[in-house]
Amino acid sequence: MNHKLACPRFLAVGASVLTLLLPVSVFAQSTAPKSEPEKDEKAVELERYVVDTSLDRGYRSKNTLSTAGRISTRLLDTPQTIQILNQELITDLNADQMLGAVQMVSPGIARRSFNPGDDQFISGFRAFSSLKDGIGLGSNATGPMYDVDRVEVLKGPVAMTFGSASFVGGAINYVTRKPGKKPTTEVTGTVGNFNYFRGEVHLSRPVTESFRYRLDLGATDSDYSDRRYSYYKDQFVGGGAVWDISDRTKLTVDTAFSKINYNRALTFIDPSTFKVFNAPDSFSYDTKQSEYPTENFRATAALATNLSPGFNFQLFVGYINFHNDWYRPYATAYDPTTGILKRVSESYLHRNSSFITNLDFSNDFTTGSLKHALVWGVANTFSRSSDLNESFATTSLDVRNPGDGGSVSSTPRTGEPSYGAYGARRSRTSSAFLQDTISFLDGRGYVIAGLRFNASQSENKYAAAAPATFKTTVFRYGALFKVTQGTSIYANHSEAFIFNSGVDFRQRPLVPSVGNHNEIGVKAELAEGRFSITAAYFDIELTNVRLLFVQGPNDPQPGAQGVYQGGTQTNKGYELTASVNQPLGDGEVNAIATFYAGNVLNEFKIKPVGPTNNTTSLLLKYGFSKGSLKGLSLGAGTNFIGERLASRISQIPNSRFVQLPKYTVYNLFGSYTRGRTTYRLTVDNLTDQKFVQGAEIPFWIFTDPGLMTKFSVTYRF
Repeated sequence: MNHKLACPRFLAVGASVLTLLLPVSVFAQSTAPKSEPEKDEKAVELERYVVDTSLDRGYRSKNTLSTAGRISTRLLDTPQTIQILNQELITDLNADQMLGAVQMVSPGIARRSFNPGDDQFISGFRAFSSLKDGIGLGSNATGPMYDVDRVEVLKGPVAMTFGSASFVGGAINYVTRKPGKKPTTEVTGTVGNFNYFRGEVHLSRPVTESFRYRLDLGATDSDYSDRRYSYYKDQFVGGGAVWDISDRTKLTVDTAFSKINYNRALTFIDPSTFKVFNAPDSFSYDTKQSEYPTENFRATAALATNLSPGFNFQLFVGYINFHNDWYRPYATAYDPTTGILKRVSESYLHRNSSFITNLDFSNDFTTGSLKHALVWGVANTFSRSSDLNESFATTSLDVRNPGDGGSVSSTPRTGEPSYGAYGARRSRTSSAFLQDTISFLDGRGYVIAGLRFNASQSENKYAAAAPATFKTTVFRYGALFKVTQGTSIYANHSEAFIFNSGVDFRQRPLVPSVGNHNEIGVKAELAEGRFSITAAYFDIELTNVRLLFVQGPNDPQPGAQGVYQGGTQTNKGYELTASVNQPLGDGEVNAIATFYAGNVLNEFKIKPVGPTNNTTSLLLKYGFSKGSLKGLSLGAGTNFIGERLASRISQIPNSRFVQLPKYTVYNLFGSYTRGRTTYRLTVDNLTDQKFVQGAEIPFWIFTDPGLMTKFSVTYRF
């Protein structure tokens, strides 16, 4: 027996056995006689796996499922910074993409690139992707918002919660809509500049008292910006259902399919000025062939059951399949004297499929004066993926007279990616976790402690190296004390991990990097919950970072470049989030303000490329609830992103780092509801700035499209 795989195999077998036994439990529970009081009690038990939005007020949400065990938890009782973009805020901002709206409620976030779409820095560390309902979004494109109810931002490592690697600074989790118990239908049409057209339909229906479903449809077609060959198109269909099998068992299913094709047309940093190339807004070095098509299918099912008073169980099963078929250009060199830009184009095909199973348990019990909320479980993910990269000759571009953008070699692709083709990989990740939350002094004090074991094995079918196996254990512990009923002080330590592939200069496998996050803070809900604030100091460190060096005379390859581990990346700083929901005059004021100040340093103790150390935002809305202006709401927002660095210009020896200027965006929005119809107007980037949104390299620059106006009409029936 391969002892390295014993634990993952045990977890996989355990998942299979529980999957077979669970229907027996469900049948037994559904046929057992129960009294009405017991039914009410069990219904409350099952709600542990459903986020409670009944206490939400305006832009402020009070509960989250983004905790270990995926159980509903009050933010005030959680020793961690979590910010939520709820449905009211998404609707007010007319948000069709996540990041711009999230930056209004969560500080310390800056976009890295549109390649892939959800690619940002959180608290100074790169988050390569996002989550959806706690599992990987499974797409290299911006996540469509058609079926999204809210977006949660978890600060600090979240490996304890989701078992996901690489989320060192934090993670962004899309939470899908759930079907309601009352019939609703909502149709929205939106138009805007840049030939923006968007339509969506949301429908929710109860079929019986115990079964209900929802359907979400949407499509967008836009030029996105004035830059040549820029566009965005998507089509989406999604749905879900909830079946209350019995008073103790509930089945929730969700499925979605999306097709996205877009091109955020590129520009570059001029080596002679170290600024974005000075050209008309329509300039781009893309060709007509530039495109980023992505198809994504995902289906999930969660079966929750109450096994006994206080003891709950949830089985989560998910399948994700997505593929990309990108065709993108790269600028390789630019001569300022002649205006000639050299380019190459790349065809990138990627296929990925994943099967996910999670088993989560929660048990509430009492020992003496202590109350325990014990959660534990196991998770498995099996993935297959393949890549095919090919480069094509592309004509050079005279940027002073770009014509139609030039042409790309018509050389056909040499193959299609499949398991067995170049770059084909298989991987399996498994984990087991245990966490206990102990409350005392009648719920005024909380202590949390937990650990998660993670194991991963991956193989490349056509690589010479043997399958790589990694293991690591991460920990979490913290404490929270309620000074008053609405004020908490807390301290928290949590960890993340990154499985590093490859070997060091002595051919030893690289060990996992571990992210250590220490946080102390205060949370408050004052004036009957109308005012809330979270203030925190954080100290994040990522260990075992790779370092490059020139090997010495006693090393295996003197004079050659080598790799060893030992570097650290750090970030220390503060962040603040405050919200207000206050009746005033004939209506109500809603406001959110955020502030972030960090000091992120890479393994060389200098500021790294990409993240910012400073952000602030303010969002304010007033809505009339009575009087002659009833149904009218008006709002404004501003978001500041501090200076960032792009990498050096490779064609200039010993080039300095490119500095991306700070910028401030101003937005206006308003809506009017009369009867079943709502009219909404949003104006983003009021001052029409063309600031840099993302920069992978100086010759790969994305700028904001500028002023964007959208007008929408929503009808409910």
